[in-house]
Amino acid sequence: MAGYTKWLDEDPELMKQIPSEEERVACIWVRYIRNTPFSILLGFVTFVLVSLFWTGRHGPFLDWGRGWRIATLICFLLFMLWAAFSGDYDKAHVDIYPNMFVWYDYDQYSKKARPSQFYYWADIVQYNAAEPYIWLESKDTDPVRIWGDMAKLRPYFEQYAPHAEVVRFDMHRYFDKQLDKYNAEKKAARKAAKKQDKDT
Repeated sequence: MAGYTKWLDEDPELMKQIPSEEERVACIWVRYIRNTPFSILLGFVTFVLVSLFWTGRHGPFLDWGRGWRIATLICFLLFMLWAAFSGDYDKAHVDIYPNMFVWYDYDQYSKKARPSQFYYWADIVQYNAAEPYIWLESKDTDPVRIWGDMAKLRPYFEQYAPHAEVVRFDMHRYFDKQLDKYNAEKKAARKAAKKQDKDT
């Protein structure tokens, strides 16, 4: 099994596949920001302030002077700083093992990190050097987006998945090309179906 996306600890058979903690090579902590009523309210207020004092077709909707614009900019910057550094470092993490890596997500109901995904190094045939995407079992399959910072994970990919090909292309362009290819195939199939209907 290459990966799993539910709580692994709900299935004893799946938990048996995860090695013991003694075999763990590394633990990479991931900044994990949860939406709380305060963060949602703060984001909404910041959005309203920016909309009123900085945007508009012919200038800002409210032009109360330079002081208000500076205050709005400070609020926006403070919100961005708060969002960047308010993560729960001790909640979500990735455990690295010689044969796999396991993602531990934060369960807000049990108030603890629980294993939710795992991937075997042997199943990875390709991965992006900069963005957290991996291809499992075949390069023709859809890539899987994994959690974590690829800059921190990449040394372990290089060590435990040396067989996997490294790609460096932009994933947005990749998905755009895949969508274009899918649309072209769909269009060709419709055209062939119409032609077949005419012949019959």
